[in-house]
Amino acid sequence: MQLLVLKSELVHVLGKVSSVITRGTTPILSNVLLTAGEGSLEVVGSDGEIELSSSCRADVSFVGTVTVPARKLFDIARALPEGNIKMQFSDNNLTLSIGTSRYKLSTLPAADYPLMASKAQEKNGLLGSGAVASFGLQGSELKDLISKTAFAMGTNDVRYYLNGLFLEVGQGNIRFVGTDGHRLAVCDLTSAVCVPETVGVIIPRKAIGEMGRLFSDGGEVKLSFGSGYIRVDSADASLVATLIDGKYPDYQRVIPTGLDGIITADRSEMISAFSRASILANEKYRGVNLTPSNNVLEIEATNTDAEKAIDQIDVQFSGKSFEIGFNVTYLIEALKSFGGTSIEIHVRDGSSSVIFSDPSASLEHKVVVMPMRL
Repeated sequence: MQLLVLKSELVHVLGKVSSVITRGTTPILSNVLLTAGEGSLEVVGSDGEIELSSSCRADVSFVGTVTVPARKLFDIARALPEGNIKMQFSDNNLTLSIGTSRYKLSTLPAADYPLMASKAQEKNGLLGSGAVASFGLQGSELKDLISKTAFAMGTNDVRYYLNGLFLEVGQGNIRFVGTDGHRLAVCDLTSAVCVPETVGVIIPRKAIGEMGRLFSDGGEVKLSFGSGYIRVDSADASLVATLIDGKYPDYQRVIPTGLDGIITADRSEMISAFSRASILANEKYRGVNLTPSNNVLEIEATNTDAEKAIDQIDVQFSGKSFEIGFNVTYLIEALKSFGGTSIEIHVRDGSSSVIFSDPSASLEHKVVVMPMRL
């Protein structure tokens, strides 16, 4: 293998794939797989559960493939001066040279690299017509779907199926759902997707983070999933990840109905008021009491030091007054997942879950937050 590659382009693709690589017990997964082909260099990184790949232009004299330590290659490439880097593989070493600088890295055989994309293809044809579902959307749309739901998914929950986002695809609709059992976020995108029946998969947290990072810059993104795997492709990057094997809870059951009261407020003002009250909220439970009355919302927080915060904001509400408690962090994160000026909170009484929504939003998005006893 021998090629010339521009330093800035090599650093760019290494940056895309390096984030997934961890120093584990399998030495070869600390490496990146380099494949020099006709006019391009492909770089692949994996941790055994997520595989990222990206490519850049290269002047290839001799095609070939090899694996080299990811962190060392990335650090060297970033430190080298601008210009064309010569990469040459011989005698089980990869040499990088530019000007008077020359670096030699150890390698491991490319044949030993566990390519997830190949396994996914063999199992259910994710790259072709054998996928259970395959559809396209814009990178900005994918970013919105993730950002409006990912905050609500579980973190190291013993109910492992909550530690990811549920992707549900139906006729003409793409839906992302996240829940940790205390709150629920749902976001829908109307799409021309065509599937014979509604299907759903659970995408793990780390894969969701990489999807939000890699595919949010615009341009079309294609998602395909089948038995055990999901694949995401854009013009300059690909991701393959194993799915969480489990049954996602019936989230529709926890979305309350019959909420006949609506609190309408300025979203930024409400975030500010909740943030101020959170300063004196109990550090463990993070609880605040809300009391809506005639066009006023009172917010109260106390802690074990007998300190108290009381704040009020103007809202539109004409229903019967009641008191209800919430984890203030859940309230703030729910509000931040919306982008509009105003917010609606659908309520019933002091013991029922509430629904946050913004009817003016371009995506159908709602967040359910369960109350807590204070």
